[in-house]
Amino acid sequence: MLVSGISGLAQTSGIIRYTETLKMDFGPGNVPVDLPSEDKVERKLMFNAEAALYGAVGESKEDVVREYQEEGRTMMIRMNRPEEQYYTDLSKGTILEQKEMMGRKFLIDSRTGETKWKLTGRQKKIAGYNCQEAEGKQGDVSVTAWFTPELPLPYGPLHFGGLPGIILRLELDKGHMVVEANAVELKPVSREDLKQPKEGKRMSRKDFRAMLEERRKEMGGEANGNGNVIIRIRQ
Repeated sequence: MLVSGISGLAQTSGIIRYTETLKMDFGPGNVPVDLPSEDKVERKLMFNAEAALYGAVGESKEDVVREYQEEGRTMMIRMNRPEEQYYTDLSKGTILEQKEMMGRKFLIDSRTGETKWKLTGRQKKIAGYNCQEAEGKQGDVSVTAWFTPELPLPYGPLHFGGLPGIILRLELDKGHMVVEANAVELKPVSREDLKQPKEGKRMSRKDFRAMLEERRKEMGGEANGNGNVIIRIRQ
């Protein structure tokens, strides 16, 4: 009985490591230097049968990408990803998302099951697990997910989930962002390991999107909260 209990726990808890790849599209003529076409960061999903926490691996970093000299000025371009955490509570059917944007932290409330999925019938193996493809839409964002029934919990990267298995690959807006698992470690994860984020102004996802839209209009471009480009000019 003891061996059976340990085996059952191992199959429903563990840590999955992902690589997030964000395509960088600044548009022609917006920035007078060559920037990388994509940005990659490592994330992890800690989970058990009750809850899951998705977030950064180690501390977030800010990298100097390039300096550009023009007419006695130095343009220093930095790229970073805002700090994010996603906490899913299965018993309550809720997702609490902590985002950092414009120097402020926000706590965004939403419900599980917001994405309506449709299975395509396609299959492939990811990180050693047999996966099935599902397509969905959340708001105006199109989503493609590859989930594995071999890990039968409705979790996934970011705030996506609700499938009969953990999502091991996620594609947003036709590949604008891709999140893919590269390692799965099944091990006991206690409730104490899954700390719910608590810092930030609390609001609904609807209100947060409205704030983003207002900010986008002010900036005359995009402000989606997935990444920042900071341009500083020194005389």
